[in-house]
Amino acid sequence: MDYVTKPFQQEEVLARINTHLTIRQLQNQLQVQNEQLIKLNQEKNEFLGIAAHDIKNPLTAIQSAAEVIELDYETMSKNDMVKQAKRISVTTRQLFTLIDNLLDINALV
Repeated sequence: MDYVTKPFQQEEVLARINTHLTIRQLQNQLQVQNEQLIKLNQEKNEFLGIAAHDIKNPLTAIQSAAEVIELDYETMSKNDMVKQAKRISVTTRQLFTLIDNLLDINALV
């Protein structure tokens, strides 16, 4: 709280009023910016959740194909092993594409 002693000096009163108006305006700007930052942070978190999910899916497919090869390599036909290797290769390329897209998005921001 600010106060002005009597007798009032018009210049001092105007200076204090202007100071308080400026402070109030800056507080309002800060509040708006904080609200924008909160919203952007929520959007970022949602995006990262989706991105993490989109990365996990190909990794699960790669892990699954690798485990099939690891557990059954002695009894697998060469053709089946090649199918699993192709599955890993295709999924890895998809994952690289996804990561490249994420990096492109990051470069835009």
